[in-house]
Amino acid sequence: EEYFAVTPKLVHGLLLLDIRRTPSADDLMKYSFYKNNSLPVTVVLTKADKLSNNERAVQIKAIKAVLKAETADELVVFSAKTKENVDVVWRRIEATL
Repeated sequence: EEYFAVTPKLVHGLLLLDIRRTPSADDLMKYSFYKNNSLPVTVVLTKADKLSNNERAVQIKAIKAVLKAETADELVVFSAKTKENVDVVWRRIEATL
């Protein structure tokens, strides 16, 4: 946390979460750090290929509730296996750079 608090190069956060799990206390702490420091954050929900569309919708709603996510926060459903939204994540990284 100390490193992130003092580096001027931190301009955007990427928080990778397993879509099948509820965010942990550590996940919440990382998310809170970004929000408390007024940093935009993209939440990347990994392993999306493991769930049906209905299961995804349920999990996204639950994750947003646990995070108390703001509407401005970007949530990206992602799968490395199927390459779903890989381009979206790369565009977000490139736009930040």
